[in-house]
Amino acid sequence: MKRVSFFILAIVMVAGCISSSSNNIGGIVIQEFRSDTDMIEAGDEFSMYARIKNVGDVEAKDVDFVLNIDDSLGCEKTCKMVSSMKGVDVENNIDGEIAYCTWKCKAKEEHKGMVYNPRLRIYYKYLSIASKKIMLMSRKELLRMKQGKETISLGEYKHTNSPLMIDIKSKSAVVRKSNMVEIPLTINVRNVGSGTVCKENCKNKEEWYRVRIKVEGNGSASGCNKDVYLWDGKEGSVSCTLKVKGSELAEKYINVVAKYGYFIEGETTFKII
Repeated sequence: MKRVSFFILAIVMVAGCISSSSNNIGGIVIQEFRSDTDMIEAGDEFSMYARIKNVGDVEAKDVDFVLNIDDSLGCEKTCKMVSSMKGVDVENNIDGEIAYCTWKCKAKEEHKGMVYNPRLRIYYKYLSIASKKIMLMSRKELLRMKQGKETISLGEYKHTNSPLMIDIKSKSAVVRKSNMVEIPLTINVRNVGSGTVCKENCKNKEEWYRVRIKVEGNGSASGCNKDVYLWDGKEGSVSCTLKVKGSELAEKYINVVAKYGYFIEGETTFKII
């Protein structure tokens, strides 16, 4: 990365790479969810299998496999909650971690002829980070830029590969009128993944469709650090003001961080014969 602030470098070391691509959707994906066979004989024992992978560049935490199936099949879970799954490391060409879970079940004679559609739900905690570069300058400096006498790179935008996308809307060039500059922001949060987002604990439905955002780095944020409600679980926004100091031409980074819970679902089918 070019001329990136210490704050952004620290985030990269903790949370993974910050990508400049806008097409990536990260997080946990279900690679496989199935039973031994789709035709199970009554009286036989059988297993359910699940394999998941972290395809984002952020560490997933507290990953939990939850199987929704008829209790009378007596399925016993053999795996525990996974405390951490590392994400993709693009720089070192390392793939994201994979985790597995198996359930041992028993088909009884009374189940003969029944068709089952068990569902798998994967709960986990994740992180989204976005960074936008702006330039503080005087009117004279801005005029010189517009006249083409000096080229300044504006609006550099970077973000993690996560199921929540953060879009920071602000002016890329801000005219400095005093040592303290107020920058109006609109922060848009979109659920670009296939699952459901929540503030922290997704097993509590009251926390669904909410996410906590925080503006960090240069300056102080007035009214920016708050919960954002995603309408229909898809998109939400907040407007606020960032105050930064600057007495000369300078690069500043607006850094927005969201920590949240997330869950995805998968389904399979089998029949007891």
